[in-house]
Amino acid sequence: MMSLATFSALALGLLVLCAPKAASARPQPHRFPLPPVTHQKPVNPQPAAPEIGRVVLVHGFMDTGGHWSHLERRLTARGFRVIVPDLKPNDGRGGLEALAHGLKKDIDSQFGTNRSISIVAFSMGGLVSRYYLQNLNGATRCKNFFTVST
Repeated sequence: MMSLATFSALALGLLVLCAPKAASARPQPHRFPLPPVTHQKPVNPQPAAPEIGRVVLVHGFMDTGGHWSHLERRLTARGFRVIVPDLKPNDGRGGLEALAHGLKKDIDSQFGTNRSISIVAFSMGGLVSRYYLQNLNGATRCKNFFTVST
């Protein structure tokens, strides 16, 4: 059971918190008038085309691009352009550098050389993608880079 003193203190606190704020004594800054609104429509308005997201899904060690089939379908259904390159050889025996050059070739052939991309990579695919970003100028066009278990 709450004592009268505790109840009074609680009620007073709530009243102070909920009380309307007093008007500020500071003068309000001068506001410049807004230009008049015109209701004329622009001649031949051209709506901006929405940016189509381009996503690169990079598989990991001993996998293939099929590893990403579920995510690829979901992204495509939402309007993204998706590529899922197969890193070959998928066990990395050719070295990360060679795999990164192959990744760059796949990205450039599908999306051009200057379109922005997002990369989602798993395991060894994250290492290959990082090499691409850092050493093959991929970072200049990559908006997002997500790695899983890299």
